[in-house]
Formats: sequence, structure tokens, C-alpha cells
Amino acid sequence: VFGNPHRMRSPVNVIEELQYLKEKYHYKSVTFWDDTFTFNRKWVMEFCDLYENTNLDLSIVACSRADIICNNEDMIKRLSDIGVDCLVIGMESGSQRILDLIKKGTTVDQNKEAGRICKKYGIKVFATYMYGLPTETNEDVMATYNMINDINPKYPSPFWYVPIPGTGLYDYC
Repeated sequence: VFGNPHRMRSPVNVIEELQYLKEKYHYKSVTFWDDTFTFNRKWVMEFCDLYENTNLDLSIVACSRADIICNNEDMIKRLSDIGVDCLVIGMESGSQRILDLIKKGTTVDQNKEAGRICKKYGIKVFATYMYGLPTETNEDVMATYNMINDINPKYPSPFWYVPIPGTGLYDYC
């Protein structure tokens, strides 16, 4: 989570596991609680191609980021085509000042555009956002409230901010 190293299973390996589990448990949906399922465009497109050639027919929930969604609309359409039902998007705040403070790397406009793109392709939005961030003002709170109302996610999911050891914001607090 806090650095560059990461490892990824191959799309083939993931599809094989999904098929094995489907045969064994006959499930109808899967949620990928990966930090960012859409992190690697090439991986996602290969996954979609492989998935399309199966009979899995699952409702899929996965995690993404607003900037990735905005920069890869065709990938979002492709995910919709294979049955992605919902994307969890960490929007965090409707205040650009707060997004910059937490070094989110996204903008309020990207949050709104990501919501629009998902809805365009029939993907439900599960929007996570935080209240109680350091230095947050009433205006920041209202900006978040207004952003969430504008996006109108299927699943709005507010959290209270909790400082996580090892982060710059934890040190700030």
C-alpha cells in the first residue's frame, strides 16, 4: 500500500481460480477487494478477454480510482461488457484542498467524471469518502456533501478519518 513494490497474479491464474470455485461452490458474484483492481490496464484487458470466453456469468465488484477511470473510459466500458456491476471508488473528499493535503493525486472534477463514466456504462458507484480529516472546515464538509449529492452513488459510504501509522498524515496528526 505504501510503496512501489507489488505483485500480481496472472489473469489466467485468477480466471482458473474463479472457475474452480464456481464449480465447487456455485457462487453468483465476486468482489475483488484488491487495492486497485484497475491498476494495470494491460492486465485488466487480458482478464476481460479471458473472462469473456468462460461461462462464469458473475456479478463483479472491484476497486478503482477516479483518475484511472477518467483516463481509461474504454477499459471501464470493457469491464461493463463482461459483467462488472459496481466499482468501489475512494473519493475521500469533495474539497480539493483536502485532497491535496492527503496527497490523493486526484481532483474533485475527476471524482465527478468517474461517477458519470461509470453510470454511462451501467456500473454502480460505491463511493467511499471521509469526514474528520485534519484541518477540515465546515466548508470542506459541505463540499464533500455536495460532491456526493452531485455524483449520487448507488452506495455512498462515509468513514471517519483514522490516522494510519507510517503515513505522512499520521505524523502530521
